[in-house]
Amino acid sequence: MKKNKFLKLSVIVFGLFLAINFGIVNAFTLTTVCQPPLTTFSDGSSTFDVSFPPGGGTTCDTIVDCPTIRLPNNATIFSIKVDMELTDPDSEIGTPYIWVPRTGSNQLVQIRTSDGSEVQRYGVISNPSRVTVMPGGDVWVASRTGSGVSRLSPLMGGGTSGETCGNSICGSDENIYSCSTDCTGNLCGIAGITNCEEYQVTGTYVASGAAKGVTYGSDGNIYVGDYNSATITKFTYSGDAIVQSVIGNPLGFYRIYGVIGDPYGYIWMVAGDAGGANRRIIYLDINTSTFGIADPCTLSGSNHLYGIGMDNAGNVVVNNYGGGGTCKIGGVASGANFGKVITTYDGPAGSRGVAVDGNNNIWVSNSKNNNVYVYDSSGILLQTIPTGYSDVLGVAIDFDNNAWVASNGSGHLIKYGGVGTGSDYLVLVDLNFGGAAPKLYNYSDMTGLRTVPKTITAGSSATAIPLSDTGTFEICSDPLAPPLCSDSSDCDSLFLPTSCGDPSGFCEIPFEIFSMQAGDYTLKNLEVVYGKQVPVTTGGLVPCGRDWNDPATPWDDTEPCNLCYLLFLINKITNFLLALAAAIAMLALVITGFLFITSAGNPERKNNAKATFKWIIIGFFIIFLSWLLVDFLLTVWGYLDPLGGKWDVVCE
Repeated sequence: MKKNKFLKLSVIVFGLFLAINFGIVNAFTLTTVCQPPLTTFSDGSSTFDVSFPPGGGTTCDTIVDCPTIRLPNNATIFSIKVDMELTDPDSEIGTPYIWVPRTGSNQLVQIRTSDGSEVQRYGVISNPSRVTVMPGGDVWVASRTGSGVSRLSPLMGGGTSGETCGNSICGSDENIYSCSTDCTGNLCGIAGITNCEEYQVTGTYVASGAAKGVTYGSDGNIYVGDYNSATITKFTYSGDAIVQSVIGNPLGFYRIYGVIGDPYGYIWMVAGDAGGANRRIIYLDINTSTFGIADPCTLSGSNHLYGIGMDNAGNVVVNNYGGGGTCKIGGVASGANFGKVITTYDGPAGSRGVAVDGNNNIWVSNSKNNNVYVYDSSGILLQTIPTGYSDVLGVAIDFDNNAWVASNGSGHLIKYGGVGTGSDYLVLVDLNFGGAAPKLYNYSDMTGLRTVPKTITAGSSATAIPLSDTGTFEICSDPLAPPLCSDSSDCDSLFLPTSCGDPSGFCEIPFEIFSMQAGDYTLKNLEVVYGKQVPVTTGGLVPCGRDWNDPATPWDDTEPCNLCYLLFLINKITNFLLALAAAIAMLALVITGFLFITSAGNPERKNNAKATFKWIIIGFFIIFLSWLLVDFLLTVWGYLDPLGGKWDVVCE
């Protein structure tokens, strides 16, 4: 009696095990399941309008200005895609000025890039040289001989209509740069209008050592390199105040000579040893406050690196003054080539300033032969331009893709048109600042167009994603397709599960868009692929008509239930019973073997054990022979189905 109970219990346990294993019983698991792609912003609209003032800026001065999406709390974002196009094709304008340091006069000259007209000269720090133009209008200039930097800020509009230009700017609804004309339409500097300043010096600060490099980072703060030590001074915007801090360089590189920030959170610098030799490109990750060293440029005499610039993909270009030539070092967007030399450009000694135009061509000024060299992105020389002036240093590109070249020796500033054509570079403007020791000493950014012009960040992502040539921001461009939504290496580094603790159970995730160009734009074609953790059903007798497909099974659980799934049910029960029968038979073999071993001295028990063993073997043989016979006959008759001839598989 006890043996029968044990046998029944064993059969039940084996049956339950097989039922779960074969998916007869439903199972519930908590799984990240992709939801239908989100295609609307938080306000329910499929589009969102954004605007940037002249000089550029960000859409997120306040959260109200920021486009947002609404997702469930603890959702995981796998990819974001959105298009950005001009609302009015004629509305886009760039940074409208070039800022030229007139070093011998301690002035920073503001010039309109459209026609070369001079707006104003501002008294700044002594011996001004390096310049950086920030989005939103702030301009910073560093002294090449001292440790100071000056900050210029745009005057804001809001005066009474009818007033004249000056520090109390006229204009009923103008924002910045509103002093180009007075409110009666008279140009500044005409009809008795004086003091036509659009900016004012809002501070002069002392940086550590000699400030021979200045730039802004993707965090909106200013970074000044020290020529005399291995430090960087950081100027942080804190409301209306500027807070200074010093960042030590543990690599021990001194003589920081040029600095430029990229859109991805890195500050790149030309630096050398304490004596100024053996110059290399080093970088600071402002997100982690860590330093790194780029591969050395394989150029003749490359220990005298000089001017530093950036192409449209965020790669760094640097000139070699001593031995000649230019090299390009991979930025973040270069992936595995980050920090490595990816292109070299042959050139004569004396290379100083460097800039990249909208066609990704490299412009290099040479102060020894006073030529300007134009290379394509692969390093092929397109044209040599003799300037006719002495000590050619600075070169910059404006928004209209014209090139500006500054002569330190003669005081001339030349604007070249036809950029990108490879020939016929026309002199459109030739300004002569003349006078005693004019010294237009600059070979850094002068217009603000030295980085990728439009970038976007979203939610917890600290990485700025540039706008593609097709006008699309695409964050995590290669996610795994729905509905699997498994972890993707491309996505994990960008987006963590959203968690805002909102009692409504949803998070508002902002998009922050940065642009150096002004204008009105429309965000459209939003597509956010995200997943959330939900309880899902797997297994069961009839896995059809569900809202989620188990990727571990060969069939589609989301298909509607039909006749095929009736056959599937019969097939599944049959397979289960066969497996159960096999399990019972195996269990019976074990018990029979045990009875046979323990039957010593009992011929009847031994004979019963032998008989049971024989019938178990015969049963196994019949089951196997039946399956083999059916399989053989169907194969001989040429049976094939769309699933590769698996006659024993239903609805997979």
